[in-house]
Amino acid sequence: MKNFLVVLGLVAVLALLVAAPRPGAEEMEENFSNMSANDTVKAIFSEGNRTLGVLRLEKADTQRERSRGLMYRKTLENGTGMLFVWEDEVNRSFWMKNTYIPLDMIFVTAERTVENIREADPQPNVSDDMLESYTSTGPAKYVIETRQNFSDEQGIENGTEVVFRDIVS
Repeated sequence: MKNFLVVLGLVAVLALLVAAPRPGAEEMEENFSNMSANDTVKAIFSEGNRTLGVLRLEKADTQRERSRGLMYRKTLENGTGMLFVWEDEVNRSFWMKNTYIPLDMIFVTAERTVENIREADPQPNVSDDMLESYTSTGPAKYVIETRQNFSDEQGIENGTEVVFRDIVS
């Protein structure tokens, strides 16, 4: 009888585990450390319960990927861009060396709110020491680059919330 009760108890626990609701892929927060180099991330910009805009972003989280960024690209599809990820949160500075696409640089805090946005224009044939720097106004852990005017068109501004979700291809 004792063995029967143990088995019955295990069956009950198993039934509870199977029946428990599990978050879907859309509900799970992105864990950047588990992604491979070719993964993409969805950035959802929101204000309260209202979604302002969504981007599909290539992830750049190694020094080499961050250094190259969007250099040498001639086009960038609407709704796409690149997410730069660091372990720490400090003031960030970018330039447009060998970058041919006008960009919005969206600096994002560790708490995943927009710190500030800079519009960056290509500077062809300019020496490194003459390139303009585009900097965050405070510490940023993430930087999103996308086509210029995305932020204005979507109503994204300082303080806008950003949620990163992994995209299952």
